[in-house]
Amino acid sequence: MPTICDQSRLRSLGVTFCAVPSFQPLPCDSNGSLLSRLNITSLCEPNPLNISMEDNDYAFYKNILDDPSFPYVEEIVQAITPTLLEHFVTDMNDVYVDDVFVVHYNTEQYDSRCPKHQDPSDITVNVCLERSEDLEGSQIVFYGSKRIRCVEPFEEKQEEDGFLIDTKLGCCSIHWGAHPHEVTPLKRGRRTNVIFTMAYKDAAKSEKDRICYADQQGSAER
Repeated sequence: MPTICDQSRLRSLGVTFCAVPSFQPLPCDSNGSLLSRLNITSLCEPNPLNISMEDNDYAFYKNILDDPSFPYVEEIVQAITPTLLEHFVTDMNDVYVDDVFVVHYNTEQYDSRCPKHQDPSDITVNVCLERSEDLEGSQIVFYGSKRIRCVEPFEEKQEEDGFLIDTKLGCCSIHWGAHPHEVTPLKRGRRTNVIFTMAYKDAAKSEKDRICYADQQGSAER
């Protein structure tokens, strides 16, 4: 199964259309990169809304859309707007950020994988905030192909054809929410990502209310 690490590698494999058209760097200003301004430890601390769920059985999950410890939603959306306009939407006014949540993986978790699923979004933005140097495993596997704009020729892949995305520190990857994918078990190290789920404002166009694990009797994503 091929592993995709950057835009050029993605194009050389001829699978740019499959999932991630660009690894967009996180924004940077006079105060330094976004990563230098973040307190990852604080971001991954349970709050009253999710503390009852955090028992180290599964990957850490916390909704941070309105969390003051992560005031960077608009900043990141602005940074990825050129990629969204090139490959996904024709007008940014057609979409909005529906949810933002942090996911943290470490070796203390009993089950660090995420089974094959589709996201409750129209577009998903996956932001890598932390990746330890000894990280092994915890890769994203995409299945089949989904067309994106401005990439030709389009070659349709069957869902049994999978490829790995190796998350890059300080970068975002972008894909259709309907693109089936999973996360492989973490073998060593730790990883922290923030996930943006974006949706069309026009309910007739949106598919964000899909069941994530339809092949698992409709169980909902944590």
